[in-house]
Amino acid sequence: MKRKLKRSLILVFLALASLFIFAGCSFRYTTRQDVIDDYDLEAAVTYYANGGVFENNLDTKTIDYVSGQPAINIGEDKTTPQRTIKRDEYDFNGWYHVILDSEGKPTYTDETKKYYALGEEVDFTVTLEKGDHWHIAASWRSKTRVQFKLVVDDGAKIPNPDKNAEQKEFANGDVFRSAPFNGDGTYPYPSEYFDFNPSDFTRAFTFVEYYADEACTTLATWPAVQQDTDVVVYAKYLVGAWTVVKDKAGVPFEYLEGEWTIIRDDEGNPTKYIEGNWTIIKTPQEVVKMFRSIAYNEVKGDGYWIYQDIDMSNTVDQLAPILNFNTKIHSEGASIKNLKISKSSILDKTTTSVFGKIGDKAEIVNVNFENLTFACASSNQSFNAYFIFESLSDKAKIENVTVSGTLELMISKSNGTYVANLMDANLVMNYTNYLFGGYETDEAYVTASGGNGFKVLGAHEEIVKVEQSL
Repeated sequence: MKRKLKRSLILVFLALASLFIFAGCSFRYTTRQDVIDDYDLEAAVTYYANGGVFENNLDTKTIDYVSGQPAINIGEDKTTPQRTIKRDEYDFNGWYHVILDSEGKPTYTDETKKYYALGEEVDFTVTLEKGDHWHIAASWRSKTRVQFKLVVDDGAKIPNPDKNAEQKEFANGDVFRSAPFNGDGTYPYPSEYFDFNPSDFTRAFTFVEYYADEACTTLATWPAVQQDTDVVVYAKYLVGAWTVVKDKAGVPFEYLEGEWTIIRDDEGNPTKYIEGNWTIIKTPQEVVKMFRSIAYNEVKGDGYWIYQDIDMSNTVDQLAPILNFNTKIHSEGASIKNLKISKSSILDKTTTSVFGKIGDKAEIVNVNFENLTFACASSNQSFNAYFIFESLSDKAKIENVTVSGTLELMISKSNGTYVANLMDANLVMNYTNYLFGGYETDEAYVTASGGNGFKVLGAHEEIVKVEQSL
């Protein structure tokens, strides 16, 4: 009599039965056919270890299934830990359909008929139907590694950054790093998470790039793909401190001794080399970041290089004046246009200006500020407002700097509020009607101590504007 079990239980029972049958254990069923007949099993899958072995040390096993059920993914199915497959020195790489000949028999890749010819990867979500008999074989990936070899001038010795390592230094041709591939058989470009970063070497050596050949003519391809043998990558270093110039494809083509900043065009081509470590400013967003970094004393490197004319008209970011300016802003005549600096709620008896106190190490060279607006607002306070700076060190370097724009003062309409140093058209002080024309001297409206390298464009009455708050 045919036994009636739930379909979900039949597969589990069958799997256990198959194990006992193929392991040679005593069970109520003596043959595979007994199981097939008793449970109406209408589909089958033959698994080939393909150089590996199953948990019972056999290289082949066949499991029969009820139609409508998916096949078991041996090696991946965590609910049946007794079903395993392994191969020494290899990682399991999934199951693939075996290519069959015209008679439905498996084909092989070698004359000894040990390794099966593989076709498409098995989709274990597909259910088996009546009459199906799949032939599937394991795919294996050799446990090879990525070997990083050092390329450096003969005779040079690079200290090992791992102080606890047995090998204390590396020479040309040495393997300084051996890394396993990831589970997907790839290895990405080494970055900050890399156990051995190029920057780990001392400053006495400069990393150039990773190459696929020892002669360093062809860049290595990333991610590296696992092969049957180790993948060797050649890491080229120069003795001494150099700047490596690369084209837009990342291929090194020139070496500059010392530290240089490479300016590139919009396509990534190198167009100019500037000695030192500069931050290149090309966009309004970068101008905003520059002013904020200076204001918060977070400048890195040698300073800022204005690459091209930059229009700040559409910038909505609010920028505050700088208290202490002690960095460098250079260019070759570029202009920052329509920049607005704002200061509100000015404290009593304080001084404010765009660049504040310009210190000993400050440099502003070959830069134009076109239509610069410095807007100040205060109520019932006594303060000093200067357009450019509050004080300037004799050691500061200010060369070929032009400024045009306005110093805007918003003052209270309260009795007794006035703007000092302001004269009417007849050069008479007028505190009552808040008339405004020009300051009495150039120094008064530009700085607290004179121009000193700044050339301010425009007449007095065009520069200073005073408005009253309600």
